[in-house]
Amino acid sequence: MNFADLTPARAACYARERGLFAPGASLHVHEIGFSEGEGFVNHLYKVWDDSGKALIIKQAKPYLSYWGPREFVPVSVSRSLIEANAIILRTSITPDAILPVVLVDSENNLFVQECWQRPSVRTWWRQGVWLPEFPAQIGKYVARNAFYTSEIFLDIDAHRQLAGAFMNSSMRSLMEGILFSFEDLHPVEGMFDSIEDFRPALFADSSLCCELLALRDVYTKRTECLVHGDLHTSNIMYEDSRMVVFDMEYAHMGAYSTDLGYLLGNFISPYLAMPYRRDLPKDQRVDFGRRVLAAMSTVVDTFLEEFRSLWEAHAKPMYRSAPEYFPYVFSDLVPNVVGLAGVQLLGRVVNPGADQDYDPIRDPEEHEELRHLTLAVGMALVKGHRELRTMKEACALIESVASGFHAAKARKARVLP
Repeated sequence: MNFADLTPARAACYARERGLFAPGASLHVHEIGFSEGEGFVNHLYKVWDDSGKALIIKQAKPYLSYWGPREFVPVSVSRSLIEANAIILRTSITPDAILPVVLVDSENNLFVQECWQRPSVRTWWRQGVWLPEFPAQIGKYVARNAFYTSEIFLDIDAHRQLAGAFMNSSMRSLMEGILFSFEDLHPVEGMFDSIEDFRPALFADSSLCCELLALRDVYTKRTECLVHGDLHTSNIMYEDSRMVVFDMEYAHMGAYSTDLGYLLGNFISPYLAMPYRRDLPKDQRVDFGRRVLAAMSTVVDTFLEEFRSLWEAHAKPMYRSAPEYFPYVFSDLVPNVVGLAGVQLLGRVVNPGADQDYDPIRDPEEHEELRHLTLAVGMALVKGHRELRTMKEACALIESVASGFHAAKARKARVLP
């Protein structure tokens, strides 16, 4: 049977044909769609039997589907094998945080993975539920994967081979366009009818454009370690202190700051949203906002502590014998993390529909106001990132911009009749 383009029925047939379940088992299929946090470049199916065994089948589509059937944007299906290999590699590094791959089928551009469907971190946070262990867990996870795929640990030839294996040009170009090429924003009819198009303001600020180019250089030209490439809070499941990271189709060799910066943008946006979350009690909003902002330092501090510990124990002798080189390697980590977090915020408000943390805010005027606040914070982080040496300084800047924004709003309200 041809499995080039899976449907729910074909997914069940595929599972039977490949012997993924017991012969004669009654199989059930659920297609996981965009509304459940899935991206727009894959077929994704959960298949399970009556015994409770469940698997995920993920098949790469040769086109984007987010913009609807009228649009056809081709993308490489080779990313399926790249993603499967990234998962297999990370399973050997951080097995507790990865769902193992049980089958790789390059002919049909798919792989099969164990299933553990739990709420994402974003889902918990949108409910105002704090996860106290998560910031340190994710910091340690990123550090371990960064160290063991870096040239600090690997033989230099193995590191070069890794860079070649994870070139992933098609998906990298897609993500780089989302983050840095605002003028190439995919055209969607009427997408700025009800919200403001911020691109003219960005293009008019020459100092901002300069810093965006500098951060783009960090993002595109460094090959320090294997990065997830799309590490946000919807791609991390969490329950009872267990964390599972998934969706690695954008995996590539990148900078130490790549995953941290992209992730921490997802800490800043819930913080900015809290004053507008009328669905949550005020005390809960204040407490959550304070915690999520402070947790940014925990993530980065844990990353550095874990990386240093691994360096001292497992780095190649040339690096272990030079511990004073460690601060040099990470001398620009915090500025670049902060800058890339700012880039992520800009991408969220420039690309309509990308600000999922703001979905609970139903009032269109408040939603638009929050977009303006996010733009202000993102621009401040991008333009000021070189001067920020610690995450506490970055958090202070975020708080300053946000409080200034709300104070200006209050003054305007008092002036109006």
